[in-house]
Parts: sequence; C-alpha cells; structure tokens
Amino acid sequence: MVTINVDPTKFDVSAGTGVVYDWSNPASPSKINVSWGAFTAQTIPDFTKPFTTVEIDSTGALVKVSSSSSDATPSVRRSKIVLNLLQHFGGTQIESVLNVVQLAYNSTAALIDYAYENGVINKGNGATFNGANLNINKLSGTSTLPYINYPTDINSPSKRINSSGTTVAFNYNYRNGSGGFTITANTSLITPDVYDTGTGTPVAVSNNKWTIQRVYYFPQSDKFGVVLGQAEYSSSTDAQAAIFTENSIINPLSESGTFVTAILVKKGATVLNSTASAVFQTITTGSSSGGATSTSLQSAYNVNPLITTTTALGAVTHRRGSAADTDVVFEIENGAGTATNVITGLGWHGIGTGTPTGSLDVSATVYNP
Repeated sequence: MVTINVDPTKFDVSAGTGVVYDWSNPASPSKINVSWGAFTAQTIPDFTKPFTTVEIDSTGALVKVSSSSSDATPSVRRSKIVLNLLQHFGGTQIESVLNVVQLAYNSTAALIDYAYENGVINKGNGATFNGANLNINKLSGTSTLPYINYPTDINSPSKRINSSGTTVAFNYNYRNGSGGFTITANTSLITPDVYDTGTGTPVAVSNNKWTIQRVYYFPQSDKFGVVLGQAEYSSSTDAQAAIFTENSIINPLSESGTFVTAILVKKGATVLNSTASAVFQTITTGSSSGGATSTSLQSAYNVNPLITTTTALGAVTHRRGSAADTDVVFEIENGAGTATNVITGLGWHGIGTGTPTGSLDVSATVYNP
C-alpha cells in the first residue's frame, strides 16, 4: 500500500506481491508473479499535474505516472499492478491517497457486487391502460442482472425476456405512519381517489386534483408494485413536470425493482384510456434509484413544441395500425378531454367521437360537413 511520508511532499510504498498477465499471445497467456520490496521517501515527478499514479511493473520496479486524469488507461491496467493514486491539487504536497487497486482475487464477485448495487438494467416492461376501465396491462421487455435467467437458460444466464400481460395484478404500497410501509393484497384496479399523506391511512384526493402513482417492475417475480401518490396537482401537466421533483418516499423493498411507469391520474377517473382522466408516462432507467429520463410526447413538447420537416425525411406520418381504415388515427380534444375532430385511416375528418361524417375536398383542402 501507499502512504504519505512524514515529509508530505513524498510517499512510501510497502513491500508486496502481485500478478501480471501477459496476453501478447492470446492462445497461451502467461502469468507473472511479481514481488517488490519497500520504497521510501519517493518524490512526486511533477507537481504541476494534479495526480500521480503509483504502479509496479512486471519486474517489480516502481513506476510513477503524472497525469491530469484520475483513471488509469486500459493498457496500464493489463500490463502493470496499479497500487494507488496520489492527489496533489495544491501543487506543493500530497493531499490524499486514493484507492484504485485492481485485486487479483474475487474479481468476478466484485463485479457482481457492483452490478447488484446499480440494479437491474431494464428495457420495456412498462404499464399501459387496459381499456375503458381501471385495469392496467404490462408491456413486454427484458431484464439484465447477473444470473437472473440461469434456471431458464444457462447460455443466457443474465438476460431474461419478460412477456406482456393483460389485466395484471399488483400490490399497492403506502407509508404506515410509523416509519414503515403497508403492502396491500393483490388487486387489479388502479385507485384514483386516495393518496398517501404519511399518516398510515390513505386520504381522499381533493376534487379535480391529480396524483402520481409510480409503477415498479420486479423482474425476479415478474410482478408490478404501485406506490400511491404523495402529493396533489392541479393538472396532468403539473403532475408530469413533478415526476422527478416530487419528494416521494419509497419502500426500500422497491430497490429490487425498477421504476417503469408513472400513472398521472385524476380523482374520479373511471377509465384510464382517456387523457382527461389518466396519462401514462414511460420511464427509462437502469435501476430503481438511478437517473431516469422521460420518453413521452408531452415531455418532448415541454422542451420544444415545434416539429420542422426536412426534404430528406418528408412529411410527419401517422399510419393506421388497427383493424380497419375506418378507425380513428388522429383526434383533437377540447379542454374537457372530449374529441371534437378526428381523422381516420381513410383521411376523413369528423366531428365528435363517432363515425366521421362529411368528406374531405382534397383539391381545395376544405372540410365539407
């Protein structure tokens, strides 16, 4: 190990042993056992640089590398034994000894420790509305975590393919009022009319207010857990903006899952497939607690509401992907969330939510009711 000398402009290195692997012949790599004696009162080669990396080469010689970076290069990590990093920002003496050693034992276990600490790498597996009801569906996806898929496929032990589901069951989580959390029995219905104020009993949401219900996906059990909202908002837009700023207190058990969807829901909602009562916000994240980004059109609009076409890409296209060309592809809603104009796969314009009426005069681009 490396320590600061009595003279803080110098450092000492204790005697030790290590291993260097020579991969110059990949078909026959060689293991080099290295031993070195103690080095005392070693000088810093360049105090104008903020760091000095202390290394041992394959002959047991001491190597000192001055740099502006705190990271050893990949080639150094493979050809030398990196001991410690000396920090000397002030340019006159050694201020800190940073541990950057690469252990020759338990390396696989150490990487697994790091992977578990960072959580599941999740793709997909979000929640969406089931229909004109309060049920939710699960989207398909994948989950990557060391050995999560080992019982299923030994050739792909760390990546699990997760299927979609309809009318899925889940557990609600809310604070129990004494520092813990209550986990409800399975339910398949989103509850829009209560939220969690921390008293131990969910309370009624105020009239016309919205809350944020957070959906967590647990890949080991292939289940959802939903955290009740903990604040009220005047609109879905306000709720959307608060997804990552609301100081939501989460059950520690959720750390084994991934935050996949925020459901913005209005009190009194009876359906989840109308933006007048519910908005589903997809979340992309590497773990339950890591940084997350929003992927909704609303969040893109909040950044820049303008779409500019290009000659190369052409028009913005909305293609009918449902059963029939008579199905509505595009609709405009009023402030109450009621559709007032629709466009079907046939290109017709209509008033209201029923079968479109009238025709489109393409030559004049005027709607004829």
